[in-house]
Amino acid sequence: MFSSIEAAAEIGTTPRLLRRFLRDNDSWRAVGIGGRYMFTDEEVKSLNIQFHKWHKSKPVKKSTDVDPLDYLDQDQGITIEEMLELPKNPRLRADRLKARQDRMHRLNERMRQCGIHPQPIYVDEEVDA
Repeated sequence: MFSSIEAAAEIGTTPRLLRRFLRDNDSWRAVGIGGRYMFTDEEVKSLNIQFHKWHKSKPVKKSTDVDPLDYLDQDQGITIEEMLELPKNPRLRADRLKARQDRMHRLNERMRQCGIHPQPIYVDEEVDA
């Protein structure tokens, strides 16, 4: 007997996607306490064929959604050396303040594109040192 996790491993998919297929397909019923699925060897072989047919028939998602975390790889942030240099170097302090404000504006714009409307945040003129 195979659980849904073991059956998913046999089929070559994730347990989550397998459960989605099982809920979409009326021929498979959850049994036992908590609605757990249990499969025999023959059922796993049949499930493998049916699952791959179902999976191929699903339309491929072409997402135009914007991920608000895409901006993370654009800015490496501040290094410890720069942090120690901030009180001594006004130009570096101004650059860091500008970078922080740019990051905040990019994040707010991405959040708006995703349908999240952030509250206005007022930025200090000073960089926390």
